[in-house]
Amino acid sequence: MKIKVRIHLLSSLAWIGLIIVAAIGINNSLGDGESIRDMTQNRIPKTEALLGARGEVYNVSRRNYESVAMEHLPLAEQITNTQRIVDRLKEAGIALQAAVDAYEKMPRPAEAQAIWDKFKEAYTRWKPEMVAKTTLDLEQGLAGGTQESLSAAVNKVLHGATASRNDTNAINDALDQLVNLNKKIIDETTVEIEESSESALTMQIVISAVLIAFTIFLGLTTLKAVVKPVEKMRDAVKQIESENNLALRVDYA
Repeated sequence: MKIKVRIHLLSSLAWIGLIIVAAIGINNSLGDGESIRDMTQNRIPKTEALLGARGEVYNVSRRNYESVAMEHLPLAEQITNTQRIVDRLKEAGIALQAAVDAYEKMPRPAEAQAIWDKFKEAYTRWKPEMVAKTTLDLEQGLAGGTQESLSAAVNKVLHGATASRNDTNAINDALDQLVNLNKKIIDETTVEIEESSESALTMQIVISAVLIAFTIFLGLTTLKAVVKPVEKMRDAVKQIESENNLALRVDYA
């Protein structure tokens, strides 16, 4: 193989190697970038919305049972605490609905949609009873301003909480399942990104090693092809000088 061709081949191999390694890196970065965007724009916001909803469900239930636990207090304290509970119950109801609406707008796989449908079925019964009706009952008790009116309101709240217990459990179970599902997907995506990065790095190293080895081999053979004719000429010059034979010819092959 001619030396010029070998040099062009070496240059071409170097460029091909750079292009292949860069292409692998870019492809891996694009894939990882898509997975990271899915987590930051989809999975993590979903988990935050679900955790927010779960926290507000707890807050609503807590306010309901707080109202029941005040009957032994003096009337003035009952009125003050009941008003505080009403205010916090309204806040929890608004925050809960905001979290539910946020998750409702997000795309979901079929598995998550089935769980979400169960949540909404229980939620449509639970919220009117545990938020709207409880708030109304407590406000009516406050409006009465007497121990009897507050006791009647508390009894209604207790009855509503007892009647809604199954829906409360169904809501919490659904939210727990959805949170765990999202966490599982996030964990799997994280593992996929790590494995993809390791695989791409391994491939880049292998390709680089093969190209370097082949380049070294080709470089050595090229060097040998360059040096061999020079050595023959050197030997021929020595022979001409020693034999004083100008008719001697050099075979460069």
